[in-house]
Amino acid sequence: MTSHVAAIATQPDVVTGDVCDLSIATAEVLSYRNGDYNPDTGQYDEIPEYTMSTNIVFTADLTVHVDDDDKLAKAEDEADQMLAKNGWSRTSDWFIADTAMYADVEPA
Repeated sequence: MTSHVAAIATQPDVVTGDVCDLSIATAEVLSYRNGDYNPDTGQYDEIPEYTMSTNIVFTADLTVHVDDDDKLAKAEDEADQMLAKNGWSRTSDWFIADTAMYADVEPA
Protein backbone atom coordinates (compact mmCIF):
# COMPACT_ATOMS: atom_id res chain seq x y z
CA MET A 1 0.00 0.00 0.00
CA THR A 2 1.30 3.40 -0.92
CA SER A 3 1.98 5.64 2.00
CA HIS A 4 3.85 8.52 0.36
CA VAL A 5 4.08 10.22 -3.03
CA ALA A 6 7.16 11.99 -4.39
CA ALA A 7 6.90 14.85 -6.87
CA ILE A 8 9.58 16.48 -8.97
CA ALA A 9 8.51 19.96 -10.06
CA THR A 10 9.81 20.49 -13.60
CA GLN A 11 8.29 23.73 -14.91
CA PRO A 12 9.20 27.37 -14.13
CA ASP A 13 5.69 28.23 -12.91
CA VAL A 14 5.77 25.61 -10.13
CA VAL A 15 9.28 26.09 -8.70
CA THR A 16 10.59 28.88 -6.51
CA GLY A 17 13.90 29.36 -8.33
CA ASP A 18 15.17 28.02 -11.62
CA VAL A 19 15.88 24.40 -10.64
CA CYS A 20 13.63 21.37 -10.30
CA ASP A 21 12.67 20.41 -6.76
CA LEU A 22 11.69 17.19 -5.03
CA SER A 23 8.91 16.89 -2.46
CA ILE A 24 7.51 13.92 -0.57
CA ALA A 25 4.05 14.02 0.97
CA THR A 26 1.78 11.51 2.62
CA ALA A 27 -0.59 9.88 0.17
CA GLU A 28 -4.37 10.05 0.22
CA VAL A 29 -6.72 7.75 -1.66
CA LEU A 30 -8.39 9.81 -4.37
CA SER A 31 -10.55 7.07 -5.90
CA TYR A 32 -10.56 3.43 -6.91
CA ARG A 33 -10.38 1.83 -10.34
CA ASN A 34 -11.16 -1.70 -11.45
CA GLY A 35 -8.27 -4.11 -11.52
CA ASP A 36 -8.26 -7.73 -12.56
CA TYR A 37 -11.37 -9.86 -12.37
CA ASN A 38 -11.31 -12.10 -9.30
CA PRO A 39 -13.18 -15.36 -10.05
CA ASP A 40 -13.24 -16.25 -6.34
CA THR A 41 -15.34 -13.19 -5.47
CA GLY A 42 -17.00 -12.68 -8.85
CA GLN A 43 -15.90 -9.05 -8.78
CA TYR A 44 -13.09 -6.87 -10.04
CA ASP A 45 -10.33 -6.07 -7.58
CA GLU A 46 -10.30 -2.42 -6.54
CA ILE A 47 -7.04 -0.60 -7.09
CA PRO A 48 -6.62 2.66 -5.18
CA GLU A 49 -5.56 5.84 -7.00
CA TYR A 50 -3.45 8.10 -4.78
CA THR A 51 -2.84 11.82 -4.63
CA MET A 52 -0.42 13.93 -2.64
CA SER A 53 -1.74 15.41 0.55
CA THR A 54 -0.67 18.81 1.85
CA ASN A 55 1.37 17.07 4.56
CA ILE A 56 4.86 17.55 3.06
CA VAL A 57 7.45 15.45 4.91
CA PHE A 58 10.54 16.17 2.79
CA THR A 59 11.59 18.78 0.24
CA ALA A 60 14.85 19.65 -1.49
CA ASP A 61 16.08 21.52 -4.53
CA LEU A 62 17.74 19.50 -7.27
CA THR A 63 20.58 20.85 -9.41
CA VAL A 64 18.68 20.34 -12.69
CA HIS A 65 17.58 23.59 -14.34
CA VAL A 66 13.95 23.77 -15.43
CA ASP A 67 15.02 24.98 -18.90
CA ASP A 68 17.42 22.04 -19.48
CA ASP A 69 16.47 20.11 -22.64
CA ASP A 70 17.11 16.79 -20.88
CA LYS A 71 15.62 17.81 -17.52
CA LEU A 72 13.24 14.86 -17.11
CA ALA A 73 15.93 12.17 -17.30
CA LYS A 74 18.40 14.21 -15.26
CA ALA A 75 15.83 15.09 -12.58
CA GLU A 76 14.67 11.49 -12.33
CA ASP A 77 18.22 10.22 -11.82
CA GLU A 78 19.11 12.90 -9.28
CA ALA A 79 15.83 12.46 -7.39
CA ASP A 80 16.39 8.70 -7.14
CA GLN A 81 19.83 9.33 -5.66
CA MET A 82 18.45 11.93 -3.23
CA LEU A 83 15.64 9.60 -2.17
CA ALA A 84 18.11 6.80 -1.38
CA LYS A 85 20.50 9.18 0.40
CA ASN A 86 17.66 10.39 2.64
CA GLY A 87 16.21 6.99 3.53
CA TRP A 88 13.48 6.64 0.89
CA SER A 89 12.83 4.02 -1.76
CA ARG A 90 10.85 4.55 -4.97
CA THR A 91 8.25 1.78 -5.43
CA SER A 92 6.79 2.75 -8.82
CA ASP A 93 7.89 4.24 -12.10
CA TRP A 94 7.88 8.00 -12.45
CA PHE A 95 4.63 9.25 -14.01
CA ILE A 96 5.21 12.33 -16.17
CA ALA A 97 2.55 15.04 -15.97
CA ASP A 98 2.44 18.59 -17.38
CA THR A 99 4.39 20.32 -14.63
CA ALA A 100 5.85 17.50 -12.56
CA MET A 101 6.76 13.83 -12.29
CA TYR A 102 5.22 11.62 -9.60
CA ALA A 103 6.14 8.26 -8.04
CA ASP A 104 5.11 6.18 -5.06
CA VAL A 105 7.80 6.06 -2.36
CA GLU A 106 8.24 4.52 1.06
CA PRO A 107 10.77 4.76 3.85
CA ALA A 108 13.71 2.46 3.08
